[in-house]
Amino acid sequence: MVANKPLLVVDASVILKWFLHETTPGQNEALLLRQDFLLKKIFLAYPHYALAEVFNIMSLHFPHNKALSAFSQLFNFRIHDYPITLELASLALEITSQFTKVSFYDAGYHALALQNGGTFITADKAYYVKTRKKGHILLLDQYEKFKA
Repeated sequence: MVANKPLLVVDASVILKWFLHETTPGQNEALLLRQDFLLKKIFLAYPHYALAEVFNIMSLHFPHNKALSAFSQLFNFRIHDYPITLELASLALEITSQFTKVSFYDAGYHALALQNGGTFITADKAYYVKTRKKGHILLLDQYEKFKA
């Protein structure tokens, strides 16, 4: 927790839902999460590489002007951007070795939550199902129950 606010680590699967115009599963919860952050009810964070991951996907699937607008908005949100330290990398590698076919990227978000006593929130159901026993993880569609 940070200043008595829950710390939630968001991944690219959640962030991208903030910028989609078509309805996708979990989008309402993602928008509620963003609203709670903007209202300062929660503290959001991500590992440094999250921006590159999000921007890569946006640059491939969004028109230039929409991607640039989304980039600008995301920077203006001022979500805390954690550097990748040896300690964080070590914890992420531990997660990748404990669970089959888990990427360092996904494990890094989870490790950041574990390291800081927060909760990793993701729309990636496959990752969630594999690693939920590790704790400190929430599937995006469970967010409303989490905040209640």
